[in-house]
Amino acid sequence: EGEEPPYVVTSFLHGKHLTPEQVQAFSSDEKQKFATSVAEFAYQMHMQLSIDEARQLRQKYQLDDLYEPPWPIYFEGVLARQLDKPKQNGLAHEYYERWKNAKITNDVIVLHDDLHPDNMLFDGNRLVGVLDFADTDIGPPEQELRQLYRLGDEILDMTAAHYEQLSGQKLNREAIRLWAIMQDLAAYINRSDQKDHPSFIRATGNLNTWIPEGEWG
Repeated sequence: EGEEPPYVVTSFLHGKHLTPEQVQAFSSDEKQKFATSVAEFAYQMHMQLSIDEARQLRQKYQLDDLYEPPWPIYFEGVLARQLDKPKQNGLAHEYYERWKNAKITNDVIVLHDDLHPDNMLFDGNRLVGVLDFADTDIGPPEQELRQLYRLGDEILDMTAAHYEQLSGQKLNREAIRLWAIMQDLAAYINRSDQKDHPSFIRATGNLNTWIPEGEWG
């Protein structure tokens, strides 16, 4: 572990990746154990560093200059592009307004901000590791849990419920879903000229599940 620049070297983590489809196929008991593990990881991480400390470190090492702009600015910039289908443009702007107006009452915290199966390791069907902290950000817990919506409402609700027990905070489930939808809308628009890109393919599948009237693809 070092300070200039800050880094941490860890031992090799054993485990394997599972696809979203494999996680969705878990039994109810396995889903509950997975959701509990994710909620406990998220809560423990959120308690590790104060917002003031995080902001000072981000400023010191100019981290905000290395990454994409904050989510609101990023979404606004993406939505400035026009898709070929007017209905898709209308839906994108409708969900952006819903996302902006979603009521968030929780304080912002330090987030992993990229919690999804590609960044998780499993032993059998048990979560044993979380990887890739490169997108660490500051935001509400609803932002942290957004990508669990890709695994379905059941896992999302289980995770949010356990997080609420740990933190004593009430989460806005609809805000979590809107975060997920906005992220995949942005990926869809950004990659609309790269239809073979994995992000576009993922976003197309999710949007056709969540907003089928858009006829994405």
